[in-house]
Amino acid sequence: MLRATLAAVLVCFRAPAVWARQLSEDGAANGDYAPDSYVARYAGSYADGGLYDAPEAYQACQWEWVDDGTCDALCNAAERDWDGKDCFHDAPECYNKDNGADYRGTVNVTQSGLPCQRWSEQFPNTHAFSVYAYPFAGLGGHNLCRNPQPDDGSVRPWCLVDSIDGPEWEYCDVPPPTADRCDSDYLPKPQALTTLTM
Repeated sequence: MLRATLAAVLVCFRAPAVWARQLSEDGAANGDYAPDSYVARYAGSYADGGLYDAPEAYQACQWEWVDDGTCDALCNAAERDWDGKDCFHDAPECYNKDNGADYRGTVNVTQSGLPCQRWSEQFPNTHAFSVYAYPFAGLGGHNLCRNPQPDDGSVRPWCLVDSIDGPEWEYCDVPPPTADRCDSDYLPKPQALTTLTM
């Protein structure tokens, strides 16, 4: 019950960012957004394992978001081709740096076997590791192991643990780096950054 209540609160708290990509429940072509139906429709599925696990969630993903350089959680579904190469679905386990800063593979469990939390989610663990803060770290709407800030002393890819009861984060058991050059198609695309002057 507590987890479902927290999920509903979090959906309400973070909803403005998501409503921009949530079409109304009736699918009207007029583009109306429906925050109330969003909360009612997806809060329960969040508590059951993931906000975007509802079968209809991918329908909120616009095709122009697929393969745009950002892994969108709404588009990270088979019906949207796993967001193209943005979410690294078919990426090889190839990387070159010893600390794994360039790892773009698909391991999504910790070295002790715990599932990873999506980088785009703030539940169950809140964090500052967003695609906006670390645009070249391969983060986004997926739960794959990464090392977004290797200069903090992280020695290999890790992830936030998708559990209320477990540790906040753990290292992942990824294969060792290779001397072979990795497929550049899976390296993060440069993000459009805007500087605002006040």
